[in-house]
Amino acid sequence: MKSISPKEPAISSVTTGIRQSNIELLRILAMFLVLVIHAIMNCGGITADNFGSNPANAITRTVIHALSAVCVNVFILISGWFGIKSSLKGFLKFAFQCLYFSFGIYLFMIATGNAHLSVDGIRTCLFLKPPHYWFIPAYVALYILSPILNSFIDKASKTTLRNTLVAFFVFQTIWGWTGAAQFIEFGYSSFSFIGLYLLARYLRLYPCKRLASWGGTIYIASVLINSVCFYIIKRLGSNLDVFCYINPLVIIGAAALLVYFDSLPIGHNKTINWISRSAFSAYLYHGHPMINDLVFFNIISYIYNGYSGISCITLIFAVLTGVFMSAVIIDQPRIWLWNKISPLLRGGGVNASYQASYRSFKYQFN
Repeated sequence: MKSISPKEPAISSVTTGIRQSNIELLRILAMFLVLVIHAIMNCGGITADNFGSNPANAITRTVIHALSAVCVNVFILISGWFGIKSSLKGFLKFAFQCLYFSFGIYLFMIATGNAHLSVDGIRTCLFLKPPHYWFIPAYVALYILSPILNSFIDKASKTTLRNTLVAFFVFQTIWGWTGAAQFIEFGYSSFSFIGLYLLARYLRLYPCKRLASWGGTIYIASVLINSVCFYIIKRLGSNLDVFCYINPLVIIGAAALLVYFDSLPIGHNKTINWISRSAFSAYLYHGHPMINDLVFFNIISYIYNGYSGISCITLIFAVLTGVFMSAVIIDQPRIWLWNKISPLLRGGGVNASYQASYRSFKYQFN
């Protein structure tokens, strides 16, 4: 399998492992927005009556939700932007990071008397108990399929790839958003990840300068339109999920944000790159059911019910920042351990093509 598409110029950040801080900043933002989404969910749903009884609260939560809805899509788009070059070693690195947090937190909770050893607990740590950690199996499926997707992208013409994307997203919008095609699961699935991956590759292979210059504006416009649509849907009494990941406006906003950040002249920033290498850990840490149920949910609910206005937003923002940075710090021993383990794997005769594949995957999830 070719490590770089013949349609695409060599990308130094992939082939050398040097991180592009503009995209790394977007990676950090996307993961922080995941925390924001989960915090909003912990505050309860918004009803049509909320806009009349407490309009400031309802409007603020609606706009924040609209701003954050792109989070998962952006994370997958970044993978597609650089392309997944699958390798056994890269997969083991990803698995090690996931298991480090899932079993590490579980064992800590057992040691402190907050949990007991059980089959259900082990199943959760192995990502076999949905909906906890739904992202992991969905991404693993995308990772497994990436060689096939890359081969298709290498061989398909621009027209073929564009038509495939149009057909894919039309199908996903009509049958997925209405719930008729249940396997799409409103974007919580590897099926949706495939579409996002192909979209990102298309945007990278066939860049549009106009889209890059208007990316920020398009993102803000999608947020405002989605917020208005959410209000109208609630007034109509519909249960349509306006902020689900397969909403075309959410996908457009995520894609616009990606190309906008790619155009930012940030250069190489060590602090951004240091934080971003552990960005995925924020999901693994706060998404663990024992952390989410015992700590995250209780703290966010306490602040939301006990404070209001700017004080509420500031406190929740501070908690989310603390959770994010705690995950980054907790991830450092994992990085140290992997650096000790990885030379042993390297000694097993990994060939040059797999080494290149590993560097690409390392760039995405290190």
